[in-house]
Amino acid sequence: MCKGISIVATKNECYWSPDNSHETIKKDNNIRDTDHLELLIIELYPHGEKFLSEKISDWELTTENIPNWYADDKDAINSRIYNYLFGSIFPRATESGIEILKLDGFNLKTLPVMGVKVKRLDCYNNQLTSLSVPEGIEYLDCSNNQPNFKKEARK
Repeated sequence: MCKGISIVATKNECYWSPDNSHETIKKDNNIRDTDHLELLIIELYPHGEKFLSEKISDWELTTENIPNWYADDKDAINSRIYNYLFGSIFPRATESGIEILKLDGFNLKTLPVMGVKVKRLDCYNNQLTSLSVPEGIEYLDCSNNQPNFKKEARK
């Protein structure tokens, strides 16, 4: 997985890392893999025009490793996850940026307006026809998009 915004949640806490890797999140927060039956692995994908949109409808939430505590109170937990995204991740990402953001394979026709510095952006296997490269990108992979795909440096 590890696409979009990656989060690891326990029954009481949510965790994120600027490199957007579930493994790094677990390592940085001393979350043991033996706890995997109690962990909720989450990815949030942007659908709207703005990457930092605080509209829940602009995001798709997917989960892996669904523990009983999540299944028992899914709506309340999802609300906590979105509050964490908007109230904790967005401010941290705006301040320090995101190391890696993978938006591949979502059939995106345009990329959302970033508003946050991303060092590595993977947007391959979408339906992009053109892209104005966001400022601060050190590595960009937009292969396997529309046949006439054009990449333009931001001016």
